Amino acid sequence: MNIKSQTLILALIILFQACEQKSIAPNAETGTISGFVHDIDQDTVINNAYLSLQPDTITTLSDLSGKFLFQDVEIGEYTLNVSKPLYIPQSAKIIVLEDDTTKVLFSLSAVKSAIVGQIIDELSLTPVSDVTITTEPVSDEVLTDSMGNYLIYYLEPGEYKIIASKKGYIDNDTTLTIIRGDTLRADLTIYKIPELVFELIGLENIPVFSLETTSIGNLVATTEEGIFYSDMSWTDWSKSDLDLKMEKVIANPVSGELYTYCTRTRNLFTSDDNGTTWRLYEELPDTALKISCMGIRGDGNIYLGLADYAIHVAGDDVYPVNKIFLSIDFGNSWEELYSALQRYIIIEFDSNNRMYLGRFADPSYLTCIESDGHIGHSQFMDGWINDIAFNQYGHIFVTSNGGLFRSYNNLESVKQIHTERFYTVVCNSRNHVFAGYSSGTYRSLNFGDQPRDSFGFGLGVIYTLIHDAHEYLIAGTLKGVYRTTTPSIGE
Repeated sequence: MNIKSQTLILALIILFQACEQKSIAPNAETGTISGFVHDIDQDTVINNAYLSLQPDTITTLSDLSGKFLFQDVEIGEYTLNVSKPLYIPQSAKIIVLEDDTTKVLFSLSAVKSAIVGQIIDELSLTPVSDVTITTEPVSDEVLTDSMGNYLIYYLEPGEYKIIASKKGYIDNDTTLTIIRGDTLRADLTIYKIPELVFELIGLENIPVFSLETTSIGNLVATTEEGIFYSDMSWTDWSKSDLDLKMEKVIANPVSGELYTYCTRTRNLFTSDDNGTTWRLYEELPDTALKISCMGIRGDGNIYLGLADYAIHVAGDDVYPVNKIFLSIDFGNSWEELYSALQRYIIIEFDSNNRMYLGRFADPSYLTCIESDGHIGHSQFMDGWINDIAFNQYGHIFVTSNGGLFRSYNNLESVKQIHTERFYTVVCNSRNHVFAGYSSGTYRSLNFGDQPRDSFGFGLGVIYTLIHDAHEYLIAGTLKGVYRTTTPSIGE
């Protein structure tokens, strides 16, 4: 909507309001206010200027000759305000006397250079009032009105950064270049930070280590007491036929089959009925080794880390045996890919099928392996690596006993952004980062940096975090399975 259209609508609204008669008490002592609104620069009248009398909130508009009139005003002191788009507003203190006319002359200056705009909530698409609008370099500070509109005037020529900020929202900004006499428009959206609260959805007071959604949409959980599965609403939970304490459950995105394993053993189980029943997988390669980690790529290929947890000595050399195997036929056959002195502890894949392979060497060692098998960058991370997540901008987030780390460009560089011990990490579609630790869930709305906060206290350790299809955040905790009452991206 252009400025002329906005002015016309405003004028119609004010004209309607001006037609309303203020109720005057019988025998009240009253007077009259009359005046004139004038353009001091052009020496012309200003019609349709908006005048409001405070504290009685009586309003009117100047007529075609610039004149205005308030009748039957109770005697007393008032503030008379006048404004019109693209003019600098003014106010005057006045006294109304009984049976007298108080005359007021307003001489307004047109805005020489200005920025106008409207602030809209990014999700609801509604105007946001009381947003603070500032500029860099500093010129003025204003608040948006009830319709989210603002005006900054008397700007010297130059480049300005316009910043919109309000408590509970993420700041937004834009940059404009003002030439003398310009009136530019800068509309902005601001994002309201969701208030996230967890509610229990199952397995109360049972430690839950891993969660996975199945191909039909129910949840499967590994716990202290074995594996449980939910109904489609996630409110009714049943125990499967596997009562062993398993560490992680993973879904194959191609076959839909579920896998669960326990490290330091050869216990690898599979389920083809969405977690209800499980069978022991007996065709693991290298019978001398035990499971250390597992990952499944987007194309369904299975990568299995095996290790000999004993220490072997040959002469002066100490060497454990650690290997990575690949199956391209859902575990029917295996090919050895890599071996190392350090134990493999985590295998994760990004959306481009790059593999991130972690080895524990105190500190841990994380390597990026391209989809064609080419070995890329590697980085050291303090502590045992627990989880890895990826966002849409190519950032990699790694949780470990030594903190939360962020990397760029397939591990070309790494930065520690928190020193707490973290167990799990996940990103939503807005690239917000969520990481579980010993007493709650850490959240960053800016790639791990500020603004950031924590929530979900009182649930004990947050062992695992996942998102459902609607981006509700689901947590496996020391005290059961919890889900946020609203989507993590907001409503």
